[in-house]
Amino acid sequence: MLTHVVAIPLADNIPTPNSRKTYALAIFVLQTQRLPLDVLQPAAPRLTFAFRRALDGELGKEGKKGAITDALKVSAACPST
Repeated sequence: MLTHVVAIPLADNIPTPNSRKTYALAIFVLQTQRLPLDVLQPAAPRLTFAFRRALDGELGKEGKKGAITDALKVSAACPST
């Protein structure tokens, strides 16, 4: 299931009526999960890329900050290494 949710923000184009809301929903779902480290580690590169796309504003229309805000919440929740 994690792989399927991560695939949404990794896609360049998705066939939905409102892709901005779909991207934001996928980032929100990823942001709210409390998954164990052994589940997250294999997906770490894809998750990082997905959150980077959200932070860079690639997942929404200009001026819409939903995906960016949710990605920032993930960054704040992650412990520093």
